[in-house]
Amino acid sequence: MRILAALAPVLLTAAACMDGGGAGDEAESTSSPGSTETSEAGLEMALLETCPRDSDSQCVSIHGENVLVDPSGFEHVGVEAADQDSAGAIGVTLDNAGAGVVRRLTMDASHAGENARLVTRVDTELLSAVRVRGEFHGAHLLITIPPDVDAVAVAEKLNGGAD
Repeated sequence: MRILAALAPVLLTAAACMDGGGAGDEAESTSSPGSTETSEAGLEMALLETCPRDSDSQCVSIHGENVLVDPSGFEHVGVEAADQDSAGAIGVTLDNAGAGVVRRLTMDASHAGENARLVTRVDTELLSAVRVRGEFHGAHLLITIPPDVDAVAVAEKLNGGAD
């Protein structure tokens, strides 16, 4: 199995073949500015660009990584099931559509250059902004949740247990 690499705090761990390598940047929990368009909690990802600190009202620090967050850039990632894997982490099984979205976004991110970041959120909670150096192949993710976010609550949201 070739490893996509540690995408901390989102560790993309595939049960199937994975390709390339990536360097992760830590992330802190932050709500997306102006984000009210999501009607249901779910896993979402977006390919976004870094930004100089204080350059724009949508330039958000995610564990020290400044990213220009465009709420309309997020795509729904279909989830079949999510379970708390360990303290601070959840295991996620993607549906076919979700696996396709992650595959495409990681491929695009790996070719987008040094300023590209794959940003992950659940509901309006930003969980990570990571550099990607390879395409994801598989249906299983291990998502490490920032310490100030309740992993059980995130898993419940992904399973439709939250309003």
